[in-house]
Amino acid sequence: MQRAMILARGVPLTDTVARDVQAKQSRLPQHWVVFSIAAVAVFLMSFDSTLVPIALVDIGEGVGQTAPARISWIVTVYTITMASSLVAVGRIGDRKGRRSTFMVGLGLFVLGSLIGGCAPNFGVLLAGRAVQGLGAAFVFPSSLALVLAVWPKGQATRVIAMWTAVGAVAGALGPSVGAGLVDRFGWRSAFFVHVPVGVIALIRTIAVKVDTEKHIVGSLPDMLGIGLAAVTLGASALVLAQGRSWGLADPRVIVAVVIVLVLAPTVWRRCKHHPAPIVEPALFRLHTYRRTALLSIVIPAGIFANFSMMPQFLKRVWGYSTFESGLAIVPFSVAASLTAISVVRASKRFDERSILIFGLSLMLATMLFLQFVPTEEPQYWTHFFPAVIVAGIGGWGIGLSMMNGIGARELDETNYGVGIAILMTARQSGALAGIATAFGILGDTSEVGAKALDQLHEVWLFLMPVFVLALVLAVRIPKRSAPLKTGAMP
Repeated sequence: MQRAMILARGVPLTDTVARDVQAKQSRLPQHWVVFSIAAVAVFLMSFDSTLVPIALVDIGEGVGQTAPARISWIVTVYTITMASSLVAVGRIGDRKGRRSTFMVGLGLFVLGSLIGGCAPNFGVLLAGRAVQGLGAAFVFPSSLALVLAVWPKGQATRVIAMWTAVGAVAGALGPSVGAGLVDRFGWRSAFFVHVPVGVIALIRTIAVKVDTEKHIVGSLPDMLGIGLAAVTLGASALVLAQGRSWGLADPRVIVAVVIVLVLAPTVWRRCKHHPAPIVEPALFRLHTYRRTALLSIVIPAGIFANFSMMPQFLKRVWGYSTFESGLAIVPFSVAASLTAISVVRASKRFDERSILIFGLSLMLATMLFLQFVPTEEPQYWTHFFPAVIVAGIGGWGIGLSMMNGIGARELDETNYGVGIAILMTARQSGALAGIATAFGILGDTSEVGAKALDQLHEVWLFLMPVFVLALVLAVRIPKRSAPLKTGAMP
């Protein structure tokens, strides 16, 4: 009947339908529509970041790998492609448009998830993880840029806090929900879970037409530099992960060391002379930013290494299943999420430097606790739970949250995007170094019980000076000269 009345009035049906669709969409402000799409993508990738470490043993066994140093590459390959691409992808987004960059990244992440879920062997699985990492490098900077482009002016702090909170909530759900999926449906579900949600988000992105584009005329990013940086990071990870088990005299380790010694200076020279480098050297002339960039390597090295070792301890020493390990680590993610939200507010009144020093002190105390308290006998509430809570508060909750806030002090609208991208690159590089070193200490043998505990004691002993160094660097950061203004980016 309604169709007949429309035709009787002589109004084209397609125009009416279009207006109806537009009216329905308009019920939700456009900036919230864009935020919801970006939030879904960030949720997926943050969920993945805490799911994979929990399921690492199951995934490795699924493709015939059990040695800790070998299965660490499931995390390492993802990190290498993401770390080496972040800054360049940001530049591509400025030239080609944020929306198209976001769609490419989301599509790559879904494709990588499909490849990983269907992988018949270890090599194909690593290829899928590499594609996922590249997709994440496209999504993280472009998703925030999309939201900021349409969000009401003067509310940047609010939306960045919400964007960060989405990742925190996803990270909190990853261990329990992810472990449950893997325990019930097998290791492939750790990858397939991203596909339907990612496809829906991609379709919604295509359907939404909003002015979020920012086209800047400039040089293309240094693609050769990206490749050289990826090879350098890969060779470094090989030395850290396999150097102990293979031996420093092994030809493979020697070749990797030579590659790093040759390519690292080459990459830096290209950064100084290329018109669109993967890292902007001029930013390192900023006093606080330079020190924060170094902190952004050291702090994640310790935090991510410790997080990766938690499920290893629970499974190899106490004999927990994947699901039990996931549940045991849930308090870590919950504490981290609640703390991250709280410190954003606290940083408006208190200096980020002081908050960061407190968080790093908690992490050092956690390493001491793990070194001397846990035994072979499972005693979760007294021998593990305190470390889980304190590490969640001090590490992910405070440590990771405060780094961007401190690093952004000397940035402005002209360099904020690339400045934050460099800090994200430093963070991924630090995580890569920490995880590779920790799994390198575990070696190529799958020890359990007392022997596994001895290996983990070596890891925690290694992490102690890492957090001491982080504390020294944090103390040397200048105090904030004025309270954070409302609406300023954290």
